[in-house]
Amino acid sequence: MNKFRILSVFFLGITVGVTVLLFLGIISRNNFVKLSQAAALPTPPVLCPHCGFGSDLGNRLTGVDLKNAYLTSFSSSGNDFTGTNFKKATLNNASSNSDNFTGAKFINASIVHGQIVDDNFTGADFTGAIMTNWPSSGNNDFTNANFTNADLTGSDFVAGGGNVFTGAIWSNTTCPDGTNSDSDGNTCSGHGTP
Repeated sequence: MNKFRILSVFFLGITVGVTVLLFLGIISRNNFVKLSQAAALPTPPVLCPHCGFGSDLGNRLTGVDLKNAYLTSFSSSGNDFTGTNFKKATLNNASSNSDNFTGAKFINASIVHGQIVDDNFTGADFTGAIMTNWPSSGNNDFTNANFTNADLTGSDFVAGGGNVFTGAIWSNTTCPDGTNSDSDGNTCSGHGTP
């Protein structure tokens, strides 16, 4: 019983000592994060393959930071993603219907084989996004969307389906037919899949 008390006191002493050192910032000299910096640590990426978001989600993901998220084969219908950050996210095989992505950021995101219908992408930023092999998707609004440096090779959504591209930015964009928007009069309109 005496040995148990000694061990208990020993471990209690170590715990108290480490706690004091953390508060004093001494442990940070050994490459541990100071407590004051802990809140600034990046959040781990969201991993949710095959997630389904029904319309009951509403606006709970409005403006949320989903940078580096892994959301392959996710599906959504009737939700509000206004201003949501999908920078460097993997959204391959995603399916979306009647969602609002106004001002959303898809910078350097991978959205291969996306299927979209009746979505609003007004002012969305697809700079550097890989958006290859999208099947024909209809009635989407890409007004003022930015496709700078995006790769749209093999995607049918540019060619038709009632999609709106008024004021869209086409700069060094790889069009669906493999040509460059800079050589096509700064647009990919009329340069759908061959």
